[in-house]
Amino acid sequence: MKKLTLSIGLVASILYSNAQDTTEVSVTKKHVYYWVSGSKKCDHYYLHKDNISFKVKENELLRLHLYDKEERNRKLITIKGNDTTINIVPSKDYIYYSPLGPLKLEIK
Repeated sequence: MKKLTLSIGLVASILYSNAQDTTEVSVTKKHVYYWVSGSKKCDHYYLHKDNISFKVKENELLRLHLYDKEERNRKLITIKGNDTTINIVPSKDYIYYSPLGPLKLEIK
């Protein structure tokens, strides 16, 4: 039983040390809000015009919540190394999870 407890503790510590950080961002038509992960409190926000870009650090994940009052589509461009991926997504109540960083994400 003691070995089982030690094994579970070892596995838990390995998983915790390799866990990624999550940045939570909400994008509306005029603002970009950054959230403290797992909290309902907004950390900071800023106004934006049209194009928005994010740099996702190594072993980091971006949780992006698109929220426009009217239904429209947005273009998400993910640049990771030499690979570029383009996704057209709805911008009303859409949640997007980025691949694990490092990468750059642009919203148009």
